[in-house]
Amino acid sequence: MGKRARVISAALTLGALVASMFIGVVAASAAKTIRHAPQTTNCVYVCSGDGFNVYTIGVDNKNPATKSFEYTDFFPNGMKASTVASSSVPPPSVTIRNGDVLHFLWNPDASLDSAHTATLAGMDESLSEAQNRYGPLKPDTDDGAGKFVQSPLAFNPTSNDCGDTVENACSYQGDALNSGFMPNHNGTSKPSQFYVAVEPDTSQTTTVRFFCALHRGMVGQVRVLGRNTEISTTTEATMAADAAAQYAADTAGGIAAETAANQAAVATNSDGSKTVTMTAGTAAPHLEVLEMLPNNVSIKTGDKVTWVAKGFDIHTVTFPKGHGSDSVDPFQPPVCEGTGTTDTAAPTPQGPPPFGCSNAQAVEFPIELGPMGPTAIASASTAASSGLLLSALAQAPFPDRYTFSFPNAGTFAYQCRIHDNMTGTIAVAAPPAPPAPPVLPATGGAPWRLIPLLLGALALLCGLAVLRLRSVVRS
Repeated sequence: MGKRARVISAALTLGALVASMFIGVVAASAAKTIRHAPQTTNCVYVCSGDGFNVYTIGVDNKNPATKSFEYTDFFPNGMKASTVASSSVPPPSVTIRNGDVLHFLWNPDASLDSAHTATLAGMDESLSEAQNRYGPLKPDTDDGAGKFVQSPLAFNPTSNDCGDTVENACSYQGDALNSGFMPNHNGTSKPSQFYVAVEPDTSQTTTVRFFCALHRGMVGQVRVLGRNTEISTTTEATMAADAAAQYAADTAGGIAAETAANQAAVATNSDGSKTVTMTAGTAAPHLEVLEMLPNNVSIKTGDKVTWVAKGFDIHTVTFPKGHGSDSVDPFQPPVCEGTGTTDTAAPTPQGPPPFGCSNAQAVEFPIELGPMGPTAIASASTAASSGLLLSALAQAPFPDRYTFSFPNAGTFAYQCRIHDNMTGTIAVAAPPAPPAPPVLPATGGAPWRLIPLLLGALALLCGLAVLRLRSVVRS
């Protein structure tokens, strides 16, 4: 992997990273307009404010019980099937007015491993151009070929001064705007959210497109009416129905994908050992199954296990589960940018930005793409990682599979270091002991009592041999 000196496609997805990840570098502050919070009650998707409406767009969705599903979708996403077969961009199904507010709200009941951005593309660029600019990785060219760091453009908000409340909504006037990386604040009183006042500098009706910088296929759009345009906007009932239909379809697809992947294939090697092939994450349209499938696998000593990534989130297979594998975590502690290829460890890596570096722009978060540690998991404390795995369908320069061998008996717990709750166990049993030699039956207790019987049998055989010899001589 380290030899591949090329820009990683924006098709790569970084999935859910730990909440402590750096998101502090600040770009130019986005303009904002002061608004008063809506007073309407009993509304979820469309709430009336003082001269404007607030349209809530759900980010991710409720994780079903016993599952680990990450919904790579907006609810509703504002997309509808195109009636023109040749069209690649379906028309928007959500209509708002210039000056209304989009409220991107992360679902608090989503998977603990979920994380997203709400990123609005600029009006002067295509959706794909914006997604490429906001790709989550960027080459660290001054540190050598094959070195990458997290892209500040993708992970950091456009501004830290707006977006937290409707009164303090960031203003979208046509330039790209980004919420920055946001994990799911599951179980906290402060939800992850991003408010954007949509007020493009045009009197014409236009389309505003938004996406998640971490998940290439997670996109949405709204139609923004020109000023004084007499067209009805989308209602609460319509948005609720569209969101519910998306959730049902996405969930059904995820369950089907999980069921199909929840089985292992076993092949016999030339030396008689086995190789078990299983799944490290799979996917359905608008949904990532963040699970090791099957979750528990039983093998014998000397066998191997191959994990294959089938989804569009990247994963690792990392031993052991927990802090014992910190040394092989692909996301390395922050460093301070040095001269040429020489970077230095940040003096206070657990502190706030700039982590002891000279300034925030000098901070880098290196990412180790390739495998680390041995390929044989010899003990429960062996630290080893597959490196980043991604489905071959993503057409990205990552492998889609990795193999570990297990020479010793034991139970080995592992995890994905991108999605910490994506775990599994390999139970390795020793081969059965060879059968014991037969034991002669007891005849009264002491072995010496068999000696007369053995001597008598031997004398009988000798007598028969002598008689046979005489018969031969006479002949």
